[in-house]
Parts: sequence; structure tokens; C-alpha cells
Amino acid sequence: MHDPKALPQASRSRSAEQKVFAHLAKAPELVLSAPCKVNPGHAEAERANRLWARRMNLVTSDAATQRFDASDWGGFTARNYPTAALDDLTLLTGWMSWMGQLDDQQAEGMYRTVDSWLGVIPGLLAVTASGGVSSHPCNGALETALADLLRRTLPRFTDAWRDRFAAHLREIFEGLLVESELSAKYVPTSVSDYMFRRRGSAMVAPSLDLASRFHEVGCPRVDQKHGKCP
Repeated sequence: MHDPKALPQASRSRSAEQKVFAHLAKAPELVLSAPCKVNPGHAEAERANRLWARRMNLVTSDAATQRFDASDWGGFTARNYPTAALDDLTLLTGWMSWMGQLDDQQAEGMYRTVDSWLGVIPGLLAVTASGGVSSHPCNGALETALADLLRRTLPRFTDAWRDRFAAHLREIFEGLLVESELSAKYVPTSVSDYMFRRRGSAMVAPSLDLASRFHEVGCPRVDQKHGKCP
């Protein structure tokens, strides 16, 4: 039976996406009646993160560097963590920008193809399993940057938190591969199925893990299979 909510998975080109982004750029600016707080360290965190991204080789071409800098990851993180200490803010900015590079650019690799994910995911899973220890060999910018972030993050937290965070990273990596395979096969997808699947491939769960520690807010792990908290 035909699902009226089904969305055919059409291939997307960069030029088509750029037209969408250009259209969104013309949208009227939203003005909040109560402006959000901004961490006063955002400029320093942004400068440090740009240097870090270049050192990790997350960006190498002029175009990629311009896109990365224009994203203002320091400003984004400063609005999510307005009271974080500068060291924490810088670390969180690194995580947010790395997640963006993985999901959007794959460190300037082929964009969201099955082959590109197959070339990336196994290495990221291995780095995650190692905890980012310096003795683990890394291949490529995404692995090197992930290992660096893990080394700076994991010692701060409990074994239970580290296990949950690693499990969420593994779920995301595997979810990205599944999503790319379905898209490559042009599998019709209902809106509800797509939204559920994106929960397993977007960076929501790891981001909530980080927020649960830096905001001291309890965020229970969601059962991805049944869509509820265990």
C-alpha cells in the first residue's frame, strides 16, 4: 500500500543544497524578546578552535576553511554553555565542530556516499574503543581529532558516563552508515521513519551526554529500538 507520507530519497547535489542555503540566508532575522546569554569566552574559544582544526587537518582547502570559520562554532557553543569555564568551553567547541565536520564534510572527503562512510566508520569505531589513547594509530583527520577530544574528555568523568558516551558514538557511526545505504538504494521513507532513523545518526545523544555533565542535568539514555527511556 502506498504511504502518502513517503518521501522518495532523491539524490542531492551540492549545487541544489547551496540554492536552499541561499534561500534560507534571505529569511528574516529572528529577534528574541529575551536575548540568550553568551559566554564571555566565546571569542577566545573560537580562536583556539580554529587553530585546533587546522592542526588536526580537519580543514585544508581554502573553501573548507572559510566554511568552517564562518560556522562560528565558538559562538554556537557559547550560547549553549554561557557559564562554562574557558577550558570547558574550548573543549565543547571542539566537539561541536568535529561533529559538524563528520556529519557535513567528512573532513573534506566524499559527501555521504556509502563508500566514503565505509572508509571512515571502522577507524572511528576503533578510536572510540581505544579511548583515544596516544598509542592507538590514527588514519586521517577525523580519527586524529576524535582521539584528541577523547583524551581530553574521558579522564574527567565516571566509568558509567564513559561507557554511555562510547555506546552513543558507536550507535551514531553505525546509524550514519545505515542511513547512507538506504539513501543510495532510494528506499521510500515515511516522515516518521526518517525522523526515527535520524535519531540514530544525528549527534543528539552524544551532545546530550556532554550537556548532562557540563550542565549537571540528567539525560537518561534513550532506547533506540523502542524509542523510550529504559
